[in-house]
Amino acid sequence: MLCVTFLIHCFWIDRLTAYMILMAFCWWFGPTIIMSIYFTIASCRLRDRWQKGLFAWGMFNVLFLSVALIYEPWIQHFDAFRMSQVYEINKEKMEELVEYTDQALDDSTYVKLEFEDGEAAIFHVSSKGDSYIRQSWNDQAERRKDSLMKVVGLTPEEYEEISHRLDRMGCIGIAKDTSHPNGKTIIYFCRVGMGMYSFILFDNPISQEEKDEFMKSYEYIPYSDRVIFQYGGGAFGKQYFTKEEREEFLSKHQPW
Repeated sequence: MLCVTFLIHCFWIDRLTAYMILMAFCWWFGPTIIMSIYFTIASCRLRDRWQKGLFAWGMFNVLFLSVALIYEPWIQHFDAFRMSQVYEINKEKMEELVEYTDQALDDSTYVKLEFEDGEAAIFHVSSKGDSYIRQSWNDQAERRKDSLMKVVGLTPEEYEEISHRLDRMGCIGIAKDTSHPNGKTIIYFCRVGMGMYSFILFDNPISQEEKDEFMKSYEYIPYSDRVIFQYGGGAFGKQYFTKEEREEFLSKHQPW
């Protein structure tokens, strides 16, 4: 019960840190969460002080989790240092997802897929020879997903596997253009307010010209010659990485 309370407290304070703790110690927290649920249900008879104590603690955890989910800060701060931590933890899974998606999609196709609560929130596709991108948002994306999958050659099993792999990394979406000469893939990490933090992955090292372009824009922070961090703002609020956070990260981490 104490471990579950600690984990909920971590999610209340900082979801990214809590996610990393959960992933690192999933072998411990998985059984612990299951047992805490069991103890709470088994103690609902309230026969003695131990059952009363366990039931009260279990209900406290339920209420604590509810409050943490409902009243979480709608803007949490992320930066390149924390993105680097997420990447290092998940880089093998990211590379495997890139390879799996590339094999699953038909040649010369494009897909942008973003999930929300387990359902497609954005599903844009384009097949070989298309002069436009078929775009679908929110309920329309979920309703049309079967027909959109066929456009790019995804099977339902492959679609679910991509969703599952993203969820395991704590990411929410992917964009892949199989016609790109350097195999460019974007993995969408999270939305904060109106903005989106993403990882741009290339199959091969980028050219000097591309390095210069990424260094010019505050939308990007290069991590290596194959990995670029990206932050894109929305209709209002922060639009790019700030000059200070970008310079601080690059002063401590040389991408090439």
